[in-house]
Amino acid sequence: MMWEDWGQGFQENIKEVVEEQFPHITVKNIGGDTGNKDWIEEALTAGNVPDLIFAYRQYHVNLLEEYELNYDMTELLEKHDFDLSRYDPAHLDEWKSWANGEIWLLPFMADHYALHYNKDIFDLFGVEYPKDGMTWKEVTALASQVTGERNGVQYQGLDITGNGHLPMSQIIGRTQLIDPETDEVLWTKSPYVKQWLEMVENVYNMPGNEMPEVDPWTESRTLAMRPLWLDIGTPEDLNFDIVTYPQWEEAPNIGPLAGGWGLGITEPSQHKDEAMEVMKFLYSDEHIGSLGESAIHAPFNHLFEGKDIDEMLVERMEKFKGKNLQALYKLEAAGGPESRSEFDVGAFQQIEHLGEDFIKSGLDVNTFIRGAFCAVSFFGV
Repeated sequence: MMWEDWGQGFQENIKEVVEEQFPHITVKNIGGDTGNKDWIEEALTAGNVPDLIFAYRQYHVNLLEEYELNYDMTELLEKHDFDLSRYDPAHLDEWKSWANGEIWLLPFMADHYALHYNKDIFDLFGVEYPKDGMTWKEVTALASQVTGERNGVQYQGLDITGNGHLPMSQIIGRTQLIDPETDEVLWTKSPYVKQWLEMVENVYNMPGNEMPEVDPWTESRTLAMRPLWLDIGTPEDLNFDIVTYPQWEEAPNIGPLAGGWGLGITEPSQHKDEAMEVMKFLYSDEHIGSLGESAIHAPFNHLFEGKDIDEMLVERMEKFKGKNLQALYKLEAAGGPESRSEFDVGAFQQIEHLGEDFIKSGLDVNTFIRGAFCAVSFFGV
């Protein structure tokens, strides 16, 4: 198989358990993933055709198609009674949208997001803590109450520029970014793009809430709220907690893209049935938590409903014990459109940096939109 090990423990969590479960199967890691052209070429040139291939980005499927490795696992999943109902359907839609509606890769991990907040700052300002279910409008209003100077220190209420595609994905997740038939750019016409930029503008025009020069969450510790994936970099001694990621009023109960990492069977594999049995075993409720970053990143929300999530935390995540971890699983994934253009990757990357680029431009929303969206020809359209 082609697997890039980022500390998940390939030897103990994949090779050893699979070979124990299936004595007739030998697991060999040739290294690499769907996004690494050099690795794929090197493997195929040497005649090492992977039966299973790893992906850490949903949009890293173009190389699968380029090297004719893409394989629709839909019928094979049904043949082997693989239970897809455990997934949030919108999460599967995200992955299928990059594969022409087929299942080339299946996520074994999901990205989970939350609004992190510094309890000490809220206490200092005498303001109630955030709650689950808050909207972006409510969070922005709350930020103004915890922005200001206390005891000679300037505190910032909210920082939202990093990974700007996350809040955008909540409201345009299922929107076709670029028409796959005509190459017409569609996402720039969405009224939500302007709405997002106006919110960014309002947040950073808030007196005292300007973009920080250092990380205000981990370094100066002067940031009250940060909406992001579960922040492993949060200092051990920071007095914090989390609530659900902010929602848009127009898209209630919808979170950002669930993303994650995935695994898929390749078209040239001569052992597709065996590979599917291995996947079914690795994706079992009992084992899937050991494949990704941690057990709490498993993509099946039923594993966490009514459970003590503290017991699932690995040593490096003990800082999250006693936190409101159920907030990570209360929102649905953003989903994806039925089809995509080959230029969607470029559009996606532009959306990712849209908020930060806007603030750094110093322009008003309308001027920035006209200038930025004239540059879409960069993506070949």
